[in-house]
Amino acid sequence: MEQGGGAGSDGYYAISTGHGYYKEIQLTDETVTSLLDANTYESDEVVKSGGFDDGKKWARTLRDLVKKEKVLPSLAGLYRVNRASELTPELTVLMYGFARYMQSTPDRISKFSKVMERVDTSRSIPVPEEMAKLFGFETVKEFEDDWIAYLKSTAFK
Repeated sequence: MEQGGGAGSDGYYAISTGHGYYKEIQLTDETVTSLLDANTYESDEVVKSGGFDDGKKWARTLRDLVKKEKVLPSLAGLYRVNRASELTPELTVLMYGFARYMQSTPDRISKFSKVMERVDTSRSIPVPEEMAKLFGFETVKEFEDDWIAYLKSTAFK
Protein backbone atom coordinates (compact mmCIF):
# COMPACT_ATOMS: atom_id res chain seq x y z
CA MET A 1 0.00 0.00 0.00
CA GLU A 2 1.32 3.38 -0.96
CA GLN A 3 1.88 5.73 1.98
CA GLY A 4 1.09 9.44 2.01
CA GLY A 5 -0.39 9.73 -1.47
CA GLY A 6 -3.86 8.51 -0.61
CA ALA A 7 -4.02 6.32 -3.71
CA GLY A 8 -2.23 3.47 -5.43
CA SER A 9 -2.76 0.47 -7.70
CA ASP A 10 -3.55 -1.91 -4.83
CA GLY A 11 -7.25 -2.64 -4.84
CA TYR A 12 -7.72 -2.22 -8.58
CA TYR A 13 -8.03 -5.95 -9.25
CA ALA A 14 -10.55 -6.53 -6.45
CA ILE A 15 -12.72 -3.54 -7.27
CA SER A 16 -12.77 -4.10 -11.04
CA THR A 17 -13.33 -7.86 -10.74
CA GLY A 18 -15.97 -7.44 -8.05
CA HIS A 19 -17.74 -4.83 -10.17
CA GLY A 20 -17.70 -7.19 -13.17
CA TYR A 21 -19.32 -9.96 -11.13
CA TYR A 22 -21.82 -7.47 -9.66
CA LYS A 23 -22.95 -6.39 -13.14
CA GLU A 24 -23.10 -9.99 -14.40
CA ILE A 25 -25.29 -11.07 -11.49
CA GLN A 26 -27.39 -7.91 -11.79
CA LEU A 27 -28.07 -8.66 -15.47
CA THR A 28 -28.42 -12.46 -15.39
CA ASP A 29 -29.41 -13.19 -11.78
CA GLU A 30 -26.44 -15.56 -11.46
CA THR A 31 -22.83 -15.82 -12.51
CA VAL A 32 -21.24 -18.26 -14.89
CA THR A 33 -17.91 -16.44 -15.21
CA SER A 34 -14.64 -17.99 -14.15
CA LEU A 35 -11.31 -16.19 -14.17
CA LEU A 36 -8.25 -17.58 -15.88
CA ASP A 37 -4.68 -16.70 -15.00
CA ALA A 38 -2.06 -17.87 -17.47
CA ASN A 39 1.20 -16.48 -16.18
CA THR A 40 3.62 -17.74 -18.80
CA TYR A 41 6.59 -16.01 -17.18
CA GLU A 42 6.48 -18.17 -14.07
CA SER A 43 4.98 -21.39 -15.43
CA ASP A 44 2.91 -22.92 -18.18
CA GLU A 45 0.09 -23.57 -15.74
CA VAL A 46 -3.33 -22.06 -16.35
CA VAL A 47 -5.17 -21.33 -13.11
CA LYS A 48 -8.96 -21.13 -13.10
CA SER A 49 -10.86 -19.56 -10.24
CA GLY A 50 -14.30 -18.25 -9.45
CA GLY A 51 -16.87 -18.01 -6.71
CA PHE A 52 -19.11 -20.60 -5.10
CA ASP A 53 -20.45 -23.33 -7.39
CA ASP A 54 -24.04 -22.08 -7.28
CA GLY A 55 -24.01 -18.67 -8.95
CA LYS A 56 -27.53 -17.93 -7.74
CA LYS A 57 -26.67 -18.34 -4.05
CA TRP A 58 -23.47 -16.33 -3.72
CA ALA A 59 -24.96 -13.71 -1.39
CA ARG A 60 -26.81 -16.21 0.81
CA THR A 61 -23.74 -18.44 1.12
CA LEU A 62 -21.42 -15.53 1.94
CA ARG A 63 -23.94 -14.06 4.40
CA ASP A 64 -23.97 -17.34 6.34
CA LEU A 65 -20.16 -17.59 6.33
CA VAL A 66 -19.78 -14.00 7.56
CA LYS A 67 -22.42 -14.47 10.28
CA LYS A 68 -20.63 -17.63 11.48
CA GLU A 69 -17.31 -15.72 11.26
CA LYS A 70 -15.86 -18.34 8.91
CA VAL A 71 -15.13 -15.46 6.52
CA LEU A 72 -13.83 -12.18 7.92
CA PRO A 73 -14.20 -9.36 5.39
CA SER A 74 -11.15 -7.12 5.18
CA LEU A 75 -10.40 -4.25 2.86
CA ALA A 76 -6.66 -4.89 3.28
CA GLY A 77 -7.23 -8.50 2.21
CA LEU A 78 -9.06 -7.43 -0.94
CA TYR A 79 -6.44 -4.83 -1.76
CA ARG A 80 -3.66 -7.45 -1.68
CA VAL A 81 -5.20 -9.58 -4.46
CA ASN A 82 -3.64 -8.97 -7.87
CA ARG A 83 -4.45 -12.06 -9.96
CA ALA A 84 -6.84 -14.97 -10.33
CA SER A 85 -4.33 -17.48 -8.96
CA GLU A 86 -4.57 -15.75 -5.55
CA LEU A 87 -8.33 -16.15 -5.31
CA THR A 88 -10.44 -18.52 -3.28
CA PRO A 89 -14.19 -18.81 -3.86
CA GLU A 90 -14.73 -16.86 -0.61
CA LEU A 91 -12.42 -14.03 -1.70
CA THR A 92 -14.04 -13.88 -5.12
CA VAL A 93 -17.48 -13.55 -3.58
CA LEU A 94 -16.17 -10.97 -1.09
CA MET A 95 -15.04 -8.85 -4.06
CA TYR A 96 -18.57 -9.14 -5.44
CA GLY A 97 -20.02 -8.29 -2.02
CA PHE A 98 -17.83 -5.20 -1.75
CA ALA A 99 -18.88 -3.98 -5.21
CA ARG A 100 -22.51 -4.66 -4.34
CA TYR A 101 -22.15 -2.79 -1.03
CA MET A 102 -20.60 0.26 -2.72
CA GLN A 103 -23.59 0.46 -5.09
CA SER A 104 -26.41 -0.68 -2.80
CA THR A 105 -28.07 2.68 -2.08
CA PRO A 106 -28.34 5.98 -3.98
CA ASP A 107 -26.00 7.59 -1.41
CA ARG A 108 -23.39 4.83 -1.81
CA ILE A 109 -23.70 4.97 -5.62
CA SER A 110 -22.93 8.70 -5.40
CA LYS A 111 -19.88 7.98 -3.22
CA PHE A 112 -18.77 5.15 -5.53
CA SER A 113 -19.03 7.62 -8.40
CA LYS A 114 -16.66 9.95 -6.50
CA VAL A 115 -14.24 7.03 -6.05
CA MET A 116 -14.34 6.38 -9.80
CA GLU A 117 -13.81 10.11 -10.48
CA ARG A 118 -10.74 9.93 -8.24
CA VAL A 119 -9.54 6.92 -10.23
CA ASP A 120 -10.02 8.87 -13.48
CA THR A 121 -8.13 11.92 -12.28
CA SER A 122 -5.33 10.26 -10.29
CA ARG A 123 -5.20 7.02 -12.32
CA SER A 124 -5.08 5.04 -9.07
CA ILE A 125 -7.36 3.49 -6.44
CA PRO A 126 -7.82 5.32 -3.13
CA VAL A 127 -6.03 3.48 -0.30
CA PRO A 128 -8.37 1.98 2.35
CA GLU A 129 -8.08 5.03 4.62
CA GLU A 130 -9.03 7.38 1.77
CA MET A 131 -11.76 5.01 0.55
CA ALA A 132 -13.30 5.06 4.05
CA LYS A 133 -13.26 8.87 4.07
CA LEU A 134 -14.83 9.04 0.59
CA PHE A 135 -17.68 6.90 1.94
CA GLY A 136 -18.07 9.18 4.97
CA PHE A 137 -16.25 7.16 7.64
CA GLU A 138 -13.47 8.32 9.94
CA THR A 139 -11.68 4.96 10.01
CA VAL A 140 -11.28 1.85 7.89
CA LYS A 141 -12.75 -0.19 10.77
CA GLU A 142 -15.97 1.87 10.71
CA PHE A 143 -16.14 1.39 6.94
CA GLU A 144 -15.54 -2.37 7.24
CA ASP A 145 -18.08 -2.65 10.06
CA ASP A 146 -20.72 -1.01 7.83
CA TRP A 147 -19.79 -3.31 4.93
CA ILE A 148 -19.98 -6.37 7.23
CA ALA A 149 -23.37 -5.27 8.57
CA TYR A 150 -24.55 -5.01 4.96
CA LEU A 151 -23.20 -8.48 4.10
CA LYS A 152 -25.07 -9.93 7.09
CA SER A 153 -28.33 -8.22 6.11
CA THR A 154 -31.05 -9.43 3.79
CA ALA A 155 -30.37 -6.34 1.64
CA PHE A 156 -27.30 -8.23 0.31
CA LYS A 157 -28.61 -10.32 -2.60
